[in-house]
Amino acid sequence: MTAPRHGGGAEARRDALASDIRTIRHSAPPQQAYRTRAALLSLRRQRTAERLHRLGARALAELLSEIGAPAWRIAEEYAHRLSPELLAAVGGDRFPPPPLRMVDAA
Repeated sequence: MTAPRHGGGAEARRDALASDIRTIRHSAPPQQAYRTRAALLSLRRQRTAERLHRLGARALAELLSEIGAPAWRIAEEYAHRLSPELLAAVGGDRFPPPPLRMVDAA
């Protein structure tokens, strides 16, 4: 999984997401299908958040406007409760690394 952190184009991001999805699907036993679906949904949300973040403040404002007033109230409360410095200090300003898959060297 070599997902570009910044830039890289839409095709590179799609390839990275497809690679992450294949890794998750092949690393989970069949009886854990519900966990796999939840992991895929989480990964998709993370990728969407990263893309939105790269678009900047105006794109976020436009999205919140489309969603409506309740989204703005939630965002305002969230922004006032958290400090960027505190989040950075505890690692809350970034997602965990993507899942890894063991590869046989044979």
